[in-house]
Amino acid sequence: MGQLGFIKRMGKREKLLLAALVIVVGGSLIYRAVGQGFPSRQNKAKGALQKVMDDKAKASSDLEEARAQDRAQQKELADLQKNYDNTLKEIASYEEKIPAAGSITQLLGEITRRSEGLGMDFESIRQNIEREKEGYLRLKLDMKFSGPYSGVVNYLNRLNNLSDYLSVFDIEISQTKEGAPRAKTNMELSMLLLEKGMDLTIKEKETPPTPLVLKIDPFVSKKPENKDRSKEFKLSGITGAGKESTAIINDEVVRTGAKLGEWQVIQIVSDAVTLSNGIETVTVTLNR
Repeated sequence: MGQLGFIKRMGKREKLLLAALVIVVGGSLIYRAVGQGFPSRQNKAKGALQKVMDDKAKASSDLEEARAQDRAQQKELADLQKNYDNTLKEIASYEEKIPAAGSITQLLGEITRRSEGLGMDFESIRQNIEREKEGYLRLKLDMKFSGPYSGVVNYLNRLNNLSDYLSVFDIEISQTKEGAPRAKTNMELSMLLLEKGMDLTIKEKETPPTPLVLKIDPFVSKKPENKDRSKEFKLSGITGAGKESTAIINDEVVRTGAKLGEWQVIQIVSDAVTLSNGIETVTVTLNR
């Protein structure tokens, strides 16, 4: 009561001064209680905000890196798919050239047909079919035949032209008898077939390869008789030029590749014809 009475006795001016003093002292106390802790909280808030911004930047960087990795993986997958598709196309292009399993009869006929004109005599052809992986078969032929050595060589050359998937994996050539010019051949062929392959008849009309002319026959004496074989031929005339040339030999009109007994016309030029029997080569000149 004493303090309140003291205040009541104070004049208006003193009361104003007292109120101002109370405000100053109260503000000082409030600043000490509140204001002095604000910078610390402010710094903490700034630190937290910076961490949020750093985390955001890192998350953005991680996201971009993940997107880059995803794009790289997508490109790698696309490249793998492209390589896979190209491999399938390559396999398909190979399979288009593999003879069909259903064409074995035509194949055997074609194998024997390619011996025509080479003086070959077949003794036996035994076949065996083995299944490999799904859709593929392996045809194996055990063949026995005889003929002149040059004929055997040219026959192998013709077979080589039959298919990329035909291979000779065993061959034995021996003389039929002492001094005979013919050779006995045992040969094993192997050919890949496809259950749904190409029709082999497409190849039946192929032109056979150019005949091979052998200078040496291992089954003929290395000292041939000194005989002019050209006298066996009478060249009466030559017409045309180049591949269209024809010649009249022994009263028979022939072209390049034609057969005259065991002899074959190798070349026709303006004034001469060259023939070969696979062992010897002779040139007959036109007498003008």
